[in-house]
Amino acid sequence: MDGEMVVDEIEEQQHGSDGGGGGGGGAKKQRRRYLAYDLMMINGEGVMDLKFGDRHMLIEKEVAAPRVEEAKWMMQLPAGRAPLVYSYAEEPFGFRRKDFYQLHRGEKLLRVFIPKLCHESDGLILQPHDDPYLPRTCDDLLKWKFDYLNSVDFKLEVRGRSQIMAAAAGPPAAGRKKLQRHPVL
Repeated sequence: MDGEMVVDEIEEQQHGSDGGGGGGGGAKKQRRRYLAYDLMMINGEGVMDLKFGDRHMLIEKEVAAPRVEEAKWMMQLPAGRAPLVYSYAEEPFGFRRKDFYQLHRGEKLLRVFIPKLCHESDGLILQPHDDPYLPRTCDDLLKWKFDYLNSVDFKLEVRGRSQIMAAAAGPPAAGRKKLQRHPVL
C-alpha cells in the first residue's frame, strides 16, 4: 500500500451539563493518520497493472470498509466477549483512504477544501485515472505545491567511499543531467 502519514489537529468538543455541543472551542488534540492512496498488492495478488481508479476503489472495498465494519461489530459485543483481543481505538494511528477528485474541482479544492483540512496540505497531485502503478518517481505526474513548499526531487548515489553523485529525478532522456560530483567530506 502506498500512502502518507499526516498529523491531524482535532478540536475536542467541550460538553455542557446537557450533553450537547456546548459551543465548541475545545482544546486541540493531535492524532496521526495514515492516508492510503494507492495499492500494489492485495490478498497476495499483484494489482500494479490495474488502472489507478480500480486500485483506489480496492483500498476502500478490501481495506477501509472491512475495518470499519469489524470495528462497529466489535463495539456492539458485550465487554470482554470479542473473539479477538484487538482495539481499533488503541491503534497508534488512524487509517483511511485518501480522496481524489476530478481536475475541474481544483479551484474549489484550493479555496474551500484545503483550508478545512485537519492537517497541513502541500498542494495538489494530478493523477491520471487510467494509469498503472509506476514505482519510484513518475515523470508524467504533475504536482502543484504552494510556493513556500516547493521542493526538488533528486537521487543521491554513493559510489565507493570517495564520491557522491547527485542527479535531478528522472532519466537523462528526459533532458535531466547530473548536477554535482564531489568527494565525501
